[in-house]
Amino acid sequence: MKVLKVRNNGEKIKGGRVNPSRVAPCSAHAYASEEQEEIQQERQTSQIRFEKIETMERITVEESKQFVPLIKDLKSDVGDAAYYTLTPSEEGSGWEDVSYYLHRRLRMYEGRIGEGDGWVYVLSNESQPGMYKIGYTNQDDVNHRVKQLSRSTSVATPFTLEFAFRCFNAERLEGEIHKDLKGARVSKDREFFAVSLNEAKEVIEDLGQKYI
Repeated sequence: MKVLKVRNNGEKIKGGRVNPSRVAPCSAHAYASEEQEEIQQERQTSQIRFEKIETMERITVEESKQFVPLIKDLKSDVGDAAYYTLTPSEEGSGWEDVSYYLHRRLRMYEGRIGEGDGWVYVLSNESQPGMYKIGYTNQDDVNHRVKQLSRSTSVATPFTLEFAFRCFNAERLEGEIHKDLKGARVSKDREFFAVSLNEAKEVIEDLGQKYI
């Protein structure tokens, strides 16, 4: 019977179940109760995750090329995966890596009329140096959205459009971008990020390939 190594989180399963040897029993003398609770929660989460694997469809590596890899979609977790592949692991004989895939297909918007139905944009404002506002709009004219934001009484000076990415499902793409850049987010309830313009553009273009 093979033992599997999960690439995305490093957990091990055996016959579709969590390997109990992965987490050693904890001693009251060695660990605080808080650490024991964390280990227990980790075990429960792992069990749920691997029970989910049993409901997924195994596909070949070639078949997987048409689906979005789980690790490429920052708004999804393993519970959203529909497929998985097994490939030989560098761990050695008897080990395999598990990769998860979503039900969504790559280039699922290919063939649609037009280049997209929304925009993800990057704005700057001279009164807010060192940060950029990253948002989305479904308006055909992204400049109209910029003017709307600039008329707000909460900003001292108008916004300047630095970059705009045309795509489908701009709202979901924006969510992925915000999650990827969460470490640079100025405030959790604001769309401003302390990143360079090049960094913002690279993240948008990279994650945006699934939406064009």
